[in-house]
Amino acid sequence: MTGTLPAIELGAWRSAALPFGAVQAAEASPPTALELRPVEALLCEWLDAAEGRFGSLALGLIDLPPLSSARVEPAHLKLAAAAWWLMCVDQGGLPGLVERIAAGTARGTLALPVDAASAAQLVRFHREAEESFAPEERQALWTRLFGAGAPPDQAHPVRDGLPRLVRELVALGRSATPAAQPHQARVAMQALGVASHLSEQAVGVTGFAVQHLTRRLSEALSLLRSPSLNAALGGGDLASTMRRHAPQLLPQALDWTLAVGRAEAGRTLLQWVATQGAALSSGTVRLQPTDPVVGAAERLLALETVR
Repeated sequence: MTGTLPAIELGAWRSAALPFGAVQAAEASPPTALELRPVEALLCEWLDAAEGRFGSLALGLIDLPPLSSARVEPAHLKLAAAAWWLMCVDQGGLPGLVERIAAGTARGTLALPVDAASAAQLVRFHREAEESFAPEERQALWTRLFGAGAPPDQAHPVRDGLPRLVRELVALGRSATPAAQPHQARVAMQALGVASHLSEQAVGVTGFAVQHLTRRLSEALSLLRSPSLNAALGGGDLASTMRRHAPQLLPQALDWTLAVGRAEAGRTLLQWVATQGAALSSGTVRLQPTDPVVGAAERLLALETVR
């Protein structure tokens, strides 16, 4: 990220917020469809909490102080849930794929049969990269929050704790006595470790970064969905485009279906953690095998995203 970051209309996320039932409907979309609205709803909730704590003027700050000193801060955890989703999508190739296409278009090294309007939009997207978070800066954020890309011998509360939490949730879901106190207590203990780290780390520039990256991703998706660029890239839906081009332009990207599956399941899990609050500290969480968070843990385990 170079220069001065452009201003973000901090209230814009509120206008995009969905009522709870609508968010549930959005989550029912096919996993490769990539639905931004639940993430924008999480941002709305964080913004409301930040404005309630510091007032509207504080929302213009890039480096926002913590909302509280609580060991588990729900608003920070909702922001972390949005960040997890963005991280997984980033690992799957967005906005990276569009950044590569836009750079090639702007530099004349990638000739795509797009109309003049789409070409201009790609050039603008490329120029705005100078005022956005570069891939290495995004990676630094993911490492700080979630331990993604950290050295294997370097302990990290989320990278190490999330697999344990997933295993405990799956064990509870498969148990003949899921309501037994030992099951619930073990889930609470693992969730508390993850929640404590994210409550402490999802502060400062994190809120600004998540807002900025959400907007950047939204712009990238709009470009990919434009008829001219979509046709130039071979047509089809977003998943088809990602599977066709990401391996060539972003060889390090994860399989798109895997990335989106991780994004949705992890967001569901972290949103559940955000709702627990004091229950984590007291070990009094109440779970049933049919709860969405248990299903999210099963999906994460099936996707082999926890090791």
